Amino acid sequence: MIKIYFMIMRILSWCFYRCKVEKTAKIRIGRMRNGSRIEIGKNVFIGKNYKLYVIKKGDNIGKIKLEDGVVMQENIHMSSVFGITIRKNTLLGSDILIIDNNHGMNPELGGGYHKQSVTGDEIVIGNECWIGDKVAILAGVKIGDKCIIGANSTVTHNIPAYSIAVGSPARVVKKYNFELHKWENVS
Repeated sequence: MIKIYFMIMRILSWCFYRCKVEKTAKIRIGRMRNGSRIEIGKNVFIGKNYKLYVIKKGDNIGKIKLEDGVVMQENIHMSSVFGITIRKNTLLGSDILIIDNNHGMNPELGGGYHKQSVTGDEIVIGNECWIGDKVAILAGVKIGDKCIIGANSTVTHNIPAYSIAVGSPARVVKKYNFELHKWENVS
């Protein structure tokens, strides 16, 4: 019964959204916009109530790529004007926001911030990372391989590979020491 459910969801994802979905992906009910710009790899799991939005602003049109083995729990919201890539075997908890764009912020321009030019840059989350619940990852961030981002963190800048980062804004608190085979505090 469950296999039939996931098969139907893959078919619906392709029919309604035209996204490229590998047949081993397991997708719950959610929303996509501009699905032809969304790629979902093998053995990907996407929990319920997801929102994967690819948006065209001016000359920019984003892309969302979920590589093989990505696991995303429920209530994930991604908004892409420039590009979001989540590399292989990365785990994302619940209630996560990943947004590669922002409205202009000039208070002297009339008409509201939503009418100003969009700024931002591509987001890349490395292989085999673990992103905790309620994390926000903002425009231009690159997270290296095997990183752990603690729950409720806001990632506003790059995080080097093999790091643990927490807080708002997130800062690196531990790095993995390969000689001692353990995580060490960063001073």
